[in-house]
Amino acid sequence: MRSLSASNGGRRAPLSGWLVRWSPWFWTVAIVIVCDALFKLEWSYPMCNDPTDGPAFAVFGFPLPSQRFAGNSLEYATMPHVYALDLVLIALVVFPPVRWLLRRLARLRVVAAAVAGCGLAIASLSVAFLALVMYVTWVPVRSISGDFFEDYRDLRPAGLGHLHIRCSPSEYWFGPARRGVEPG
Repeated sequence: MRSLSASNGGRRAPLSGWLVRWSPWFWTVAIVIVCDALFKLEWSYPMCNDPTDGPAFAVFGFPLPSQRFAGNSLEYATMPHVYALDLVLIALVVFPPVRWLLRRLARLRVVAAAVAGCGLAIASLSVAFLALVMYVTWVPVRSISGDFFEDYRDLRPAGLGHLHIRCSPSEYWFGPARRGVEPG
């Protein structure tokens, strides 16, 4: 991609040049935050289908499980290191097509600056949205396993959902749920 400073006689690139250069990163951050806020992959484990020892709590995370309900109202045990890895993995998938698309649009200089400015605004609003909407309490933990499942190998993807308390039984992975057990 030709720099904007080359087109104006070698002078330093204006602010729009900086925005155009960094706009794929702004758009990637915005897309990752919105995807994480809207799409939660729920994970199931054997106790979800047979909670004879009490209620089984929901586990979430994409692409790796990183959060589970902690037992108190709106409190989720979260592994920050795995959650950050989840966001990085999503960004690695999202960034190349975003960069490719924005490089195609950069040929139209006016459109490129407008797209870059919109990307910065959307990324900023996404971060603000995430900060305002996160009314749940995240308790940092080293591991979310223990009480309900012994190992990550017990977890199986159950479907897309939103943060809630009880886990959804997965008949596909663990057979039919016991009678009288309501899914979360």
